[in-house]
Amino acid sequence: MENPFFEHPILNGPYDCPTEHWELDKQGQPTQKIIATRRRADFVTPIPKPKKRILPVSTKRQRVLPVS
Repeated sequence: MENPFFEHPILNGPYDCPTEHWELDKQGQPTQKIIATRRRADFVTPIPKPKKRILPVSTKRQRVLPVS
């Protein structure tokens, strides 16, 4: 299966105003469709999922002592 996005990823010249772009889906993956307008300016900052943290023994369970 050929993939035109990877065969020809750059559509515009480096010194010209962009006239077309590859359409991207909601996950940021190319849909193999060329749109004949300039892409909307958008910043995507990927935020990695937090690593699973192991709590120290002292914070996992605190022992409650009866008040005398």
